[in-house]
Amino acid sequence: MILVLAIFSLYTSFLSAGIHLQVKGGLHGREEETGTPVMVVCQGDDYVMQVTRDDGDLGDVVVNGVQDSPHFEVTRGGTSNSMIMENGRTKNTITHTYYLRPVTTGSYNLGPAVVEDNGRRVTSNTIDVRVVEPAAYDQFAGKRGAARQALACSIDVDVHEVYVGQPVTLTVTMEDDGQVMERGLQPPVFGKLQAQPIGKATSAQKVVNGQVKIVTKQDYAVSADSAGTYTVGPATAHFVVPDQDQANLMGGFFGSFFGQGGKKRTVRSNSTIIAVKPLPLSTEPVDGVGRFESIAVRAHKQVVELNEPITVTFSVIGNGNFDAIVAPTLQLPETMEVYPSTSSCVFDPAVPNKGTKSFEYIMQIGEQGVHEIPAQRFTYFDTIKGSYCTLLSEPVSIQVKKAKVVAGGQNTSVEKSAAQEKHPEVTKVYDGVSLPVIPWWWLVYLACFIACVLLKDMFYRWVLVCAEWAGITSEQKRQRAYLTRLIAEQEVGQVYSFFITLLVAEWRCDPQEIDAEYVKQRTHEWGWDFERSEGFASYIDRCSQAAFASQTMKESVKTELLDKTLYWYELVNGQLRRK
Repeated sequence: MILVLAIFSLYTSFLSAGIHLQVKGGLHGREEETGTPVMVVCQGDDYVMQVTRDDGDLGDVVVNGVQDSPHFEVTRGGTSNSMIMENGRTKNTITHTYYLRPVTTGSYNLGPAVVEDNGRRVTSNTIDVRVVEPAAYDQFAGKRGAARQALACSIDVDVHEVYVGQPVTLTVTMEDDGQVMERGLQPPVFGKLQAQPIGKATSAQKVVNGQVKIVTKQDYAVSADSAGTYTVGPATAHFVVPDQDQANLMGGFFGSFFGQGGKKRTVRSNSTIIAVKPLPLSTEPVDGVGRFESIAVRAHKQVVELNEPITVTFSVIGNGNFDAIVAPTLQLPETMEVYPSTSSCVFDPAVPNKGTKSFEYIMQIGEQGVHEIPAQRFTYFDTIKGSYCTLLSEPVSIQVKKAKVVAGGQNTSVEKSAAQEKHPEVTKVYDGVSLPVIPWWWLVYLACFIACVLLKDMFYRWVLVCAEWAGITSEQKRQRAYLTRLIAEQEVGQVYSFFITLLVAEWRCDPQEIDAEYVKQRTHEWGWDFERSEGFASYIDRCSQAAFASQTMKESVKTELLDKTLYWYELVNGQLRRK
């Protein structure tokens, strides 16, 4: 008896000093031939794996057969620490949690988990696992296999080989048998690709081999800014299916009163590859990439008065990278002054990436006569022909008339004489026409007004110098106030222009040179560390994207950029002031 107790004591001591590996969920059974305990799990489902140690630090844990295995996907969870009192002794338990997803079917051995403790290896138990397909798992569990078998998620693209800037339509499709209680989608991993959802997800019912299918689809417009090979995916679909065990257990009155329970099922899609080719060299600026049908220039008025504002619209129609198309520079004669205004884009709901993008300009013409807006050019890379094409608009004629002058009514001779008798100093008559006589004191007012106009700049500079000397204002305060106003007005594009102007003045470079790599290089010369340089370069790069695609950028991204504006301004301004 003493020997048995001693052996039990040693065994307990070994367990307390060791670590334990467990997997929560799945089915517990035995192999038919050997009787060896085995855990049955379902391919594609998520399970919780935990490594626990009592009275010892876990530190870095390596679970053999799981980590770096092609058969399982493992995501690190959290670490918990609990203390309990057992037989008058405090025991500290540390647990590492992982999320385990079987990828391939087969029989595998999980573990042991290994920890290095003061130069000695501490190992855990092992677990035999058999991974089976969803239908087989449902049969083992005594459930219907139909609901699980019908769950599917896939990724498809309309073309796998494109050019830089060419949009690709990517479609994520989820399928189920209609018994699903809830559906959800975790979007694909796009990596360095630019992606925007196209509309909202659509659901439709169809019948395949006599079986009802609910098909849910979500389209994305995907494009790349540089050449290379990109992997998209996987996407993850989440379904809540009826829990048959809970329904059978509740049954009858309670089952119908409280409703049927549900279990979450996770289905991951395939991944797909998109090859992006560089654009050929071009001798002129490229306005777009895709297949464009036509461009049009339209003036809202054909007959106007001298210097009357005219709204002119430039529209491009077709299928292409509308998000990246900026307002073209109109080629106009010197008599026409033009100012860019707004832009808008209307997409065809039946054809992804097809639509019309319009730019509005405000124009003024400073000479009388008939003037013509010449034919405008739009050069794009045709992704089907593999070459550059140019579209031309039709010329637009505008007639400019002299501005109307409103003349007063003519007085009769009696009225003229009465006015002259009443105010002899006001009017004089020249060839029968009454002309006003300006009093001398009006000349004093006029002289003071001219002096104020001529000296206003000098007076303003004097006031500004006095205010800066007194500390009331400064260039930095004015810049900060300007940025504060831009943030309030959600003007991300003007925030980007502000920083570019500031950096060009400091670095004495061309604005076109300023990109993420250039910013990192020059800020390193300032003495900034790697993290700060990377952060500022990323901020400038994202502001650049917002400036050229503000209509399609999410509001949450704009808000995030605007929230960091004053932080980066203070850092850059502090650097400039130190110099």
